[in-house]
Amino acid sequence: MEEYKIKSSLIDSVSYYGKIMFVKLKNEKLLSYNSVPQNLFDEFVKSDDNDEFYTKKIISAFPSRRMA
Repeated sequence: MEEYKIKSSLIDSVSYYGKIMFVKLKNEKLLSYNSVPQNLFDEFVKSDDNDEFYTKKIISAFPSRRMA
């Protein structure tokens, strides 16, 4: 599982494994999002505005679970 640093005011890094996206926030919280398609994760990592993408296409579409 590779961890990607992204340009974001909210997020430190993201990773993806078996349709689960993991988001490590700048405040050290770790969240998981189940059933995220690989292509959506790839779009997120490549997005010009990661914060907007995260808010509009991840938070609003997938329930999160706090891991840490």
